[in-house]
Parts: sequence; structure tokens; C-alpha cells
Amino acid sequence: MQDKKITDLLESFQAIGRTKNQGYTRTVYDQAWCQAQKQCVNIIKELGLVPWVDEIGNLYATADLTWPKEPVILVGSHLDTVVDGGLYDGLYGALAAVLSVSQVAKSEQRLWQPLVAVIFSEEEVSRFDATFTGSQYLLERDLKGFDALADAQGQTFGQVRQAAVAALSPFVQTASCLKIAQYLELHIEQGPILENAGTDIGIVTTIVGQERFLIQLVGQANHAGTTPMDCRDDACQQAVSLLADLYRELAQIPDLCYTIGKVQLEPNVANVIPGLVTFSLDLRHQDQLVLSEAVGVVAKLVDQYRAKLERTTAVMPTQMNMGLQGEIAEACQSVGLTHQFLPSGAGHDAQVMGEQVPTAMIFVPSVGGVSHVPDEKTTPADLENGQRVLTAVLAKLVG
Repeated sequence: MQDKKITDLLESFQAIGRTKNQGYTRTVYDQAWCQAQKQCVNIIKELGLVPWVDEIGNLYATADLTWPKEPVILVGSHLDTVVDGGLYDGLYGALAAVLSVSQVAKSEQRLWQPLVAVIFSEEEVSRFDATFTGSQYLLERDLKGFDALADAQGQTFGQVRQAAVAALSPFVQTASCLKIAQYLELHIEQGPILENAGTDIGIVTTIVGQERFLIQLVGQANHAGTTPMDCRDDACQQAVSLLADLYRELAQIPDLCYTIGKVQLEPNVANVIPGLVTFSLDLRHQDQLVLSEAVGVVAKLVDQYRAKLERTTAVMPTQMNMGLQGEIAEACQSVGLTHQFLPSGAGHDAQVMGEQVPTAMIFVPSVGGVSHVPDEKTTPADLENGQRVLTAVLAKLVG
């Protein structure tokens, strides 16, 4: 394992959670997630590191388990995926963190600060209506806001969490949370900027703020053939009108990204008028004032339709630490790679961590700017370049 490359580690996950569309589905605590966690434990041990897990399922690795009593430099990313996603989102940064921690720990330099890799349990909001639960737990040490959540099958977050963590217990010890001095995260860009510019490495300046909602409209389910059109209370018809209004009004706000990515009808039967429609709304912007303006527009429209509005995520725009950005730039120069500064339009665990500790992110190019789909790809050379830069930064920070 000592000579393994990041591409070798990623290849060992190609069969875990593979879908018929040649994508990957690992939602938090499902069977594929548990299998992937066990594979991560194997890799951690083979690289000569010590693994442990906390009660939400975050997996950690370090060279010396006595060190984490002191504030640590933490590096990592998440394990879970969107439904039918790609191989690299999250997993690349998680495995690169483990590999870089191993390489720095085995170097001849003296380490003056503990170095720990983390593989966060969840970031993608693919199973439960909550996101960043792994990093939020690490900072807040609180499960109360998560355990009562239920997935589409009615299983609660708490039930499946306890079962998944218990399944790991024969392979890895459990331990309490850490005190964190700094956090770094390596990730694919998930956009076209670096590839279009021909740049090797991206250094993130800001991560956009996010507001996510569930919007629910209630009508009256009834027979599709015997209920005259002028006697219907069709929840779907209401939803279509509200969706059109949202698209029209939100388009007036400059640089706002807005997505309606999930729509559920009940009873969802061809010959029954829908009695209930629930859909998601994702809002993103670099400026919190603009994001708040968008939320106000949404709330006003929802109220006009007498619909229900439930906020599921609220994360403010987060500035990355300037000093750590400089360290990454120096590391790029030291290994002969080009770099540029850019914002992140995607949310990341670094966004949560950056609210409390100095945080930085490193991006590598995404082929075609494609992500969250089976065709997600980053070249082997770029994958290795990112991991080289990460190792160089960590060596400088702990040396």
C-alpha cells in the first residue's frame, strides 16, 4: 500500500454502490455506504494509520491516536453520493486526505501538530431532508436535530444511524469528537472554469450561501373521470402555477442560482386527481443580502397560494481563510502547477467548518464541468496533482 496512488484507491470503489446507469448511489447509512466505510477502514489500516468512528458515522484516521487530545489539523471530505452520481464527488477528497496524512506521517520531518483525516458520513441530502450532518455534528456534538428525521421508507435517521455505526464496531474503535485548529478539503470543481482556463489547481475564495425549502400544496384527491374540471381542487394544477411564478420572479434576481429538483405527487396514480404536491427549492448566492431577498420573494408567493413552506437548510456564504489560500498557492508553485482563485457554487463540508475554524479548499478540474451524474470525470493526472498539492500543504502546516 505504501506506493499506492489516489487513482488506485478510487479504483477499489468502482463496484460499491454501482447502478444500472453506471453511476453510484451511496446514501447515508444504506448498504453501499456501509460497504464503502468498511473499505475505507481497510485502506486506513493498510496505510499504517489508526481508524476510529464517532456516533454519527464520521470515520477518522491518524498515525497516533494519542495525538487528537490536542487541536488537530483536519483534512477530508464526504463519503455519500447523490442518487446515480459519479465516482469522484466527495470520495476523491476523502481518500486523498487519508493518503496524504499517511504520506506526511511516514516522512522524515518532525510533526509539530496532530494531523487527522476525516471521511464525513453525509453531505448530499440524498436520503433525509438534512445536509452536512457529519460536519455539523463534529462542530456541535448534537444529534437531536437529526434522529427524528424519516426517509421515504419511513426509517428514521436515528434507527439507521445506530445500526450502521454498530456494524462498523467490529472493525474500528469508537472515540469522541476532536478539537480542530484548521480544516482543509480537496474536491473536484464540479464546474467548467478550471478546464476552460487550462489551470491545474483552483483555490476557493468563497462558498456560496444556500437556502433549501420543501413547499407543499394541498388539494383534494378524487376520481379522474367522474369529477368535472370546474369541480376539482387539483394540487398539481396549483403547483404548476406556483412553479411558473417562482421561475419568473427568481429570474429577476441577478446571479441567483435556483433549482427545483424534486417533485412528489400523492397519491401519484394515473387515474386520481393529485391531492398533495411537495417540491424542493434550492437557492444559492455569494451575497447573503441577495439570498435573503430571494427568500422573501419565495415566502410571498407561497403565501399567495396558501401553501406550506418548510426550510430544510440555511447556510450563509463562507469566506475561506486568506492565510491558508496563500499556503495552497505556495504549494502549487513548489510542485510546478498553475493555480487560480475562484468561488465555489457548490456547497461543501468546508462551508460548515469555515464558520468556526480557519478553512480552505482545493479544486481540481472536472472534465466538461460535469458532476452529480454518472459521466462525472477528472483525469488521472489532475487527480494526482490535487493530492500532491494537498500533501505539500499539510507537510508545511504540521512541520
